[in-house]
Order: sequence, then structure tokens, then C-alpha cells
Amino acid sequence: MKFKDKIKTWFYQRRFVRKIKQAERLAKITHRKHYILNIGGKLAIFTRKDLKDLIRARYFKKGTKLEYLETKALYTTTSQYIKQTENQ
Repeated sequence: MKFKDKIKTWFYQRRFVRKIKQAERLAKITHRKHYILNIGGKLAIFTRKDLKDLIRARYFKKGTKLEYLETKALYTTTSQYIKQTENQ
């Protein structure tokens, strides 16, 4: 691997880690799953609702399904739902 490729890889990894932290922070606040996708060479964070709206607006190719985008996600946050019991 050339030095130039190593630098590119390092910058990509750094951006990816930052996006993961940002997605986890958003998931904690909004209590929703967030997906990190590579769109046009850039990392983007989407919720399930955002992806549905983009599919309806034909942002992706015709016939693209939500399940396909979920499988192609580079990272998925864990759901942050906290169920409270009646005793609390």
C-alpha cells in the first residue's frame, strides 16, 4: 500500500469514527435507530423515516427498498428505547 493510500484510509477511518459518535449521540437523544450510509462517496446519517422519505422522493434508483438500504448500511446504532416499569 502506498503512502498516499494510507493517508486516505486514515482520513476515511477518522471521519467514520466521528460519524459513529454523532449517530450514537443522536440515537440517545431521539430514541431512534440511525444508519450510516456511503452516499456519493460521503458518509451520511439517516433515520428510518429519512430513508423512507428519500425513497418516496426518488433520491435512489427506482425499485430501491428500505430493507436493501438497511443491509448496505455501514453502521447501525442500537435502539435506545428504555421501557419504564410501573413501579418507578
